[in-house]
Amino acid sequence: MAKVDFITLSNIIFKDKKNYKLVSDEEKESNFFMLNRKFAIKYLKQAQFFNNKNMDKASAIDIWYQIFYATKGIPNWWWSTKQQKTKIKSSFSNNDLNLIKDYYSFTNNDIKFLEIYYISEMKDDIKRIKKFDNEKN
Repeated sequence: MAKVDFITLSNIIFKDKKNYKLVSDEEKESNFFMLNRKFAIKYLKQAQFFNNKNMDKASAIDIWYQIFYATKGIPNWWWSTKQQKTKIKSSFSNNDLNLIKDYYSFTNNDIKFLEIYYISEMKDDIKRIKKFDNEKN
């Protein structure tokens, strides 16, 4: 069998399981970093455990192989680049958010925090700032 790269080894783990016995320990070790990083998309705690500098990398790949032995084909999460983040829909317009950001020099994280814990105060503050801006002009 030719030199096994990351893509080939992942295909062996998920699809061509009968060829796994042909993969050498050196090939497992050379592909450990990339495979472990991809497995961390779905199994972060396990990947962190295997990421120890004293861990036998070939044995860690053997364990990953056993975990995915019953898997039929490549799972959908394998192709995602990172975990999906849920975006919170704001109850304020972009103009209102920019107004309060500029007035208090807030960051996006500050605004998210205020929307979660102090939404009524934030509404009152936006009204007050708008009122003062209208009186200025």
